[in-house]
Amino acid sequence: MGRVVVSKVELLEQAVRAVCKELAFAVDQPIVLQGMRCASARRRPCGAGGVQISFKLAFEFRGLGLHGALLLPLSESLALAARLLLLPEELVELARGRSAPDESEKEVLLELGKEIASALERSLGTTLSEPLMVRSSGCQGVRAGVRPNFPYREGDELWVARFACGAGYSPPFEGYLILPSLATAATRSVLPFARCKSSA
Repeated sequence: MGRVVVSKVELLEQAVRAVCKELAFAVDQPIVLQGMRCASARRRPCGAGGVQISFKLAFEFRGLGLHGALLLPLSESLALAARLLLLPEELVELARGRSAPDESEKEVLLELGKEIASALERSLGTTLSEPLMVRSSGCQGVRAGVRPNFPYREGDELWVARFACGAGYSPPFEGYLILPSLATAATRSVLPFARCKSSA
């Protein structure tokens, strides 16, 4: 039997660490989690700042089909794609400044979304007491101030982590991880808003 999480904050922190580890592995560069704020939300949050790439996620837990997303800045997403394509540094920087991914980058981002989903499934699967399946449901560009588009009934609880990362190959960036509520997996409730520890 798997271990049961004791709070949604711990689950979110574990999930974000898994995402950062997967991104670092993908680009073969350290990505350091610098801080995180965790919240329960009743609305889909907008990303921090400009255009975001939404890596859409589908969850299956206790017979329910649930949805969420990982939001990363467009510039960082394009830099990740360029590095995964093994482009030289000057082309990585050119990619970072573009307003949209090209066709090859779109394909890479879709593959990256699948890897992120697998990383979350592996990580959360070691914590929850019942099986959880996570798969990618594609990527989407999201304009500043616009909520990501995924199946969601307004007012349902979401678990949201806003996190900051530093990477040796790029400026620091912020992301959002939006999970559906897995309240049935938690052994106790937590405050609706809590600050997670920074990570070195």
